[in-house]
Amino acid sequence: MQLIEHIVDRQGFIAGLYEMLKPGGLLVITSVRRANLRWYYLRNEQGEIVLDRGHVYEFRSLDEFNELIVSGSAAERFSIIRTFEHQIRFPVADFVFRRLHRLFRTSFTREFPASRLGIALRKATRVPIPGYFSTDVVAMRRDS
Repeated sequence: MQLIEHIVDRQGFIAGLYEMLKPGGLLVITSVRRANLRWYYLRNEQGEIVLDRGHVYEFRSLDEFNELIVSGSAAERFSIIRTFEHQIRFPVADFVFRRLHRLFRTSFTREFPASRLGIALRKATRVPIPGYFSTDVVAMRRDS
């Protein structure tokens, strides 16, 4: 789940997943997709706007992500069965919780976000992150 954007050798990663699956086995893989017009406040080492500082690469289209999965060095490996996309949402309450903990550094400010009320506040304050989507793909290993 949203790991592939942290990996430099994405093609090798997909090849490894192929080897682990039985013929006809299912692969469920997710990643971040970014639109051309996007907004977020983090940057990676290359200075690109990213959803997470550890992202080596963020896919620019669903087709680009699907192409990585179905193409390979030996032969086409997977058949795409289904794709899903939804906009990524961020709980604004997290900013408040982090700021309070930085100011007061108590066990209460550290533990409150995981409490029932903290979780409810996080869910209630989720807003879409402009230009960022979660892409989920279900693919089946082709028999060679």
